[in-house]
Amino acid sequence: MGNQTGENEQTLRKILDMTRLMGIVVLALHFYYFCHQAFQAWGLTMAFTDRLLTNVQRTYLNDVMEQPEGQIASAKVAMARLASPQLYYGLR
Repeated sequence: MGNQTGENEQTLRKILDMTRLMGIVVLALHFYYFCHQAFQAWGLTMAFTDRLLTNVQRTYLNDVMEQPEGQIASAKVAMARLASPQLYYGLR
């Protein structure tokens, strides 16, 4: 039984390390994006990173907001149905 506890603690440490690393990567990409002109002046830009950030920005602007809007609309309909039949048929 003692070995399982040690293995669980080791796994949790690995998960925490991975979470920290992901946070550092996101922070680095944030600085790279918002300070891109400075990095460009210093010659520290990379085509791969620029392409990655362009794709993330394009995805955010085009596709990402459609799904939550649909989910919010269906939640509104369900809530309206609970509130009153008139409001339900008005939103539908």
